[in-house]
Amino acid sequence: MINPQQLIAPLAEAAHAIMKVYNTADFKSVTSYKEDLSPLTEADKASHRIITSYLQKNHEHMPILSEEGQISSYEERKSWKDYWLLDPLDGTKEFLKRTGHFSINLSLMSGSEPVAAWIYVPVENICYWAVRGMGAFKTNATNDTIPIQVRKHSLQPKPQVVILSSASHASPEEEPYYRSFEVQKIIKMGSAIKFGLLAEGKGDFYVRFRPTMEWDTAAGQLIVEEAGGELLGLDGQRFTYNRASLYNKGFVCKAIFEP
Repeated sequence: MINPQQLIAPLAEAAHAIMKVYNTADFKSVTSYKEDLSPLTEADKASHRIITSYLQKNHEHMPILSEEGQISSYEERKSWKDYWLLDPLDGTKEFLKRTGHFSINLSLMSGSEPVAAWIYVPVENICYWAVRGMGAFKTNATNDTIPIQVRKHSLQPKPQVVILSSASHASPEEEPYYRSFEVQKIIKMGSAIKFGLLAEGKGDFYVRFRPTMEWDTAAGQLIVEEAGGELLGLDGQRFTYNRASLYNKGFVCKAIFEP
């Protein structure tokens, strides 16, 4: 197993490159659009280059599946044992709005499961990370590392909960999942940062009905699970990865609720 804290340095380097673009006066000169009309910025490209260069140099035997790279066919991918799953800039729309709600998502995958994961938040220079069976952690801008855990609630009396909701993809179908609780606050934001907030006890529910890609959820799933929470598909099953289709359906991510 790799040393998970060694990966924070290249992620921080990629975050620095992202912030250089983020602080550009005019985004028009650094933004293009993909075939599906989703935005692609020089920040996405720079982050991809920095991280993949590091991984290829230090872990050359492992393939990389990146949102901004060449997507290998399932015929090739299905034989992969260990590989990297990367979203160099999750939340590009929020990046362009300058909300600060964007992240770098990286997972080390073994077969169909994430076994190590990192969510780096460039605006704050913090990194949520986890290793399967070793717990979840948060490293701040001064390299202090602390273990993190989800909040634990008793269902009696009616618990107060904090809802984490997508800034761009919220849906009214979410509401029944927490109707029986007392909603204290709803936080709307983009990107995988929501998984980190839930993992460190700053939120209790994150429900999503719109589809995501595998690189959107793998890191967050492991970090939340290692912090004591869970992420399940709307069918109640855990997500597994490296499937023929890289699309996920909706999911429910939550803290601990006990009778």
